[in-house]
Amino acid sequence: MTILRLTTNPGIEDIVANEFRQKAAKLDCQITRIQCRPFHHIDGHVLVESNEPWEKLSAVAFQMRSVFHVMQHLHQFQHQGGDFLAEICQELEQLDIPPMQDAKTFRTTSKRNGQHPFTSIDVQRQTGAVLVERYGAGVDLTNPDVNVRVDVIEDTCFISLQQTWVSLDQRYQRGFQPRITLKTTMAFAMLHLSKLPASGGKILDPFCGSGTILLEAASLRPDIQLYGSDREEKCVTGTRENLISAGYYQRSHIQQLDARDIAAAYPSAAFHAIVTNPPYGIQVGQQIDFYRLYRKFLQAATQLLVPQGRVVMLVGKKHALVRKVLRSLPQFRVCHERVVETGNIYPHLMVLELLPPSTSDGNSHQEAL
Repeated sequence: MTILRLTTNPGIEDIVANEFRQKAAKLDCQITRIQCRPFHHIDGHVLVESNEPWEKLSAVAFQMRSVFHVMQHLHQFQHQGGDFLAEICQELEQLDIPPMQDAKTFRTTSKRNGQHPFTSIDVQRQTGAVLVERYGAGVDLTNPDVNVRVDVIEDTCFISLQQTWVSLDQRYQRGFQPRITLKTTMAFAMLHLSKLPASGGKILDPFCGSGTILLEAASLRPDIQLYGSDREEKCVTGTRENLISAGYYQRSHIQQLDARDIAAAYPSAAFHAIVTNPPYGIQVGQQIDFYRLYRKFLQAATQLLVPQGRVVMLVGKKHALVRKVLRSLPQFRVCHERVVETGNIYPHLMVLELLPPSTSDGNSHQEAL
């Protein structure tokens, strides 16, 4: 039995599972079980179990767009009290790690969350010493043959072989990348929920930032038309640069524009989806009147979307304002809402669908996605 541990943004584990199933089916890779959030109170993890060889599973795993890292899961245990770090070392001494038998070099990597009397550096140093003693391999921090991952989350320790050296979300070369940038994993999840047509279509991001959502949409759909805008000139210029670098600029239309003014900038029923990440007002946009912003933006969306087109947006602590606006816009129904984590912030991911002109249900219905 081969077990993969996939890491992702907390809140989109089900999207990871769905993506893996779809890609595995295309490659005729049989899956025994997929578990979302398999570890109690620990988000952002998905386990995939299969009797297929690692080579076949990895062909699926390395195509994933919703995950950060792919690990071959070896062992986990709960802290039983006493010296937790010593317990980790004891478990590692007893664990058989076949790739270490022939490895000339290795490194240990650790991520730690919770209150512990040790740091992740302590974990790396002491577990590394255990592996040197047991296998005789040398330590190489930059280009090791094996990367042993020892993660400590609260009172649980996970031991895995990390198969991805660079996170899979680092898939675009960007000339422009602000300090605060949406992860491509989250962009993929949002596009998944947008239910774009199988071919063609037009998508709009009126808060395009550095163009992450447009880049991801372009890479997923080779025939989609990309429209983006931002009120900041540096973002418009940066998005253009990033799209040019990725080879997607010929099918993009980028302009400097305030999102409150988009109704006059595009024809009616122009877009199949509006997928966007507005400012949260935490570090960017603190002086914005958010009620007016959401009202103008969503009013415009009722004109710009095709019937049953969707708005997929991340909303920070102002999500109550969005609901207030929606009470005056019966054209939308809230299809879905969930809390996700991105950049150590926990916004609400909201999915709105534009009802056909003759339909109105008072925004009361939500569907499970």
